[in-house]
Amino acid sequence: SDCGTHNVLVGDKLWWVDFEFFGWDDPVKLILDIMLHPAMKKDEESRSDFLTAARSLFREDIYFDERFKCFYPIVALNWVLIVLNDFLDVKEKVSTIFKCDDNDEAISRQLSKARDYFEVSRSRFESL
Repeated sequence: SDCGTHNVLVGDKLWWVDFEFFGWDDPVKLILDIMLHPAMKKDEESRSDFLTAARSLFREDIYFDERFKCFYPIVALNWVLIVLNDFLDVKEKVSTIFKCDDNDEAISRQLSKARDYFEVSRSRFESL
């Protein structure tokens, strides 16, 4: 979607520019990306505090919670798929990406990481 015509400037060349971070994206998606990013190592209390602050910031948005609950599984699944992206062209990439000579071990580790992330995301969603 970032390579769509909505991000293209036309001149002597085509230039792709991503302006989502200037407010075009739904703030719910940004909040979820922050909360769900696999590298974000925060405890549940910190996540809850962040969500409380976000809800307060967007308290006039009457559909915030509804969109949050709708987007949550989609954004979480998106992050699972991003983790699994490492399997693309796995024969060429695996030893470089995972810094490992054993392809089976590297694949198993990444698949386990995606599975664990999915389960954590699912349990968080169920507790909303």
